[in-house]
Amino acid sequence: MRAASGRPDQDERDRSELYAMRPTPILPPLIAPKRRRRRRSWLLSLLGFGFASAVVLFVAASGVAGFLIWKSSRDLPGYESLANYEPP
Repeated sequence: MRAASGRPDQDERDRSELYAMRPTPILPPLIAPKRRRRRRSWLLSLLGFGFASAVVLFVAASGVAGFLIWKSSRDLPGYESLANYEPP
């Protein structure tokens, strides 16, 4: 209560200082609600699997083809001897 002089009395001043000194509470961050994941369609999954399989098969076939060309070209003559070749 206020005193007759218009100034706040001692108890009111102590309480106002008490509330003024109180720090604001630290609250945990707000967590957004989890969104439901949409299921991928089976057609999209099948297309992805097919594309990945095609890439793997292409790399494997390229490696096999490169190995066969390298293996068979070892027995061929060099280009110097072919440049000097004269038919009989």
